[in-house]
Amino acid sequence: MKAAPHLPMQALTGTAILLFGIPMLLTQMVDSGFIQWVETEGLISAERGVQDRTRNGKYEYFYSIDYSVNGQKFTLSFDKGYDDRDFAERNLKEMLRDPQPITLWYDRESPSNATFDEQRIGWPTHLSILIILILPLLYFRWLMLTYYELELDEKK
Repeated sequence: MKAAPHLPMQALTGTAILLFGIPMLLTQMVDSGFIQWVETEGLISAERGVQDRTRNGKYEYFYSIDYSVNGQKFTLSFDKGYDDRDFAERNLKEMLRDPQPITLWYDRESPSNATFDEQRIGWPTHLSILIILILPLLYFRWLMLTYYELELDEKK
C-alpha cells in the first residue's frame, strides 16, 4: 500500500479498520441479528461450590448458576470472578443462605448458550459504530488524495 511519508498513522489506522474493525463488527452484527435471546431466571448452584479458572493469565474463583429450559437443566459460570478464594466462599455461603433468582438470557435455538448481559448490543448500535468506523476511512482517503494531488502539482 503506497502511503504519504507523513501519513503513516492514518494509513495504519485505515488498514486496521478495514482488516479487523469492520469484519469483526459485521460478524457481531450478523450474530446478534439471528440470535433470539429469551429471559429466564437461574439460582446459585450449591453442588459445585467455588471453582477456579484462569482469565487473562491470573487465577480467579467463581461459582455456577443453574437454570432450566423446558425441564432441561443447564449451568452457567458466574461472570464475576473473585481474586480471593476465601472471599468467594464466604460470598457463596451468603448467597445460598438467602437464594435470590438471577436474571439471565439464553439463546432460543441453543439453550446452553446463555449470558448475563441483557440482549447484547443490537442493530442500531452496530450500525452507528459501523458509520463511525467508515468516517475516518473517508477522511483518510480524502487526505491521501489531496496529498498526492499536491505532490503531482509540485512536479509540473
